[in-house]
Amino acid sequence: MKHHVCTAIISLGLCATSLPAAALTLQGSSLSGAGAFTDHSAPGLLAFDFEPHSLNTGLSVTYVLGSDDLSAPLSFNAVVRNLTQAPLGIEVLRLGISGASFGAPGSVSRAFGGATTLTLAGTEATLRLQPAEFFEIELGDAFGTTPGASNWTLSVAGLNAGDRITITAAVPEPETWAMLAAGLALLGAATRQARRRAG
Repeated sequence: MKHHVCTAIISLGLCATSLPAAALTLQGSSLSGAGAFTDHSAPGLLAFDFEPHSLNTGLSVTYVLGSDDLSAPLSFNAVVRNLTQAPLGIEVLRLGISGASFGAPGSVSRAFGGATTLTLAGTEATLRLQPAEFFEIELGDAFGTTPGASNWTLSVAGLNAGDRITITAAVPEPETWAMLAAGLALLGAATRQARRRAG
């Protein structure tokens, strides 16, 4: 009898470990260039801080969706900050997503004010900042204290627990922006074509 009870308990434990997580889980992150990344995600919320230490620095972050992340659009917020000693004026912030798409844009708040132009098209978002931002850009309600701030949403329709989504953030130099945009467009087209073949 004891042997059967132990076998049942072990089997249940193995089954439980193979089930998808109930909440969003960070699978991995990588930086191209010097910088820092901190994850602040929670169930139903994808959130992070990204601190590029120089222009042409990019971030790629992959998350695994849990069952708690699928009942509504996933909320998204982020802070891009410049805490380095070097004056890093961010004129363009480029966001990309694979495995999901941007839903409704939320707020964009800047530490030093100025104009922000947002271009949002499915899996790509481009923010152009005039004048350049030298300290901090808050996407959504990352701090929870900015008046009028609201989170962005990510569309996860048709996805399941265990599916992966990847967010990229890049701070290109203004003169390399055109080449980066062309390269990302080709990458997006190749990804869509691969999905169609697999589907």
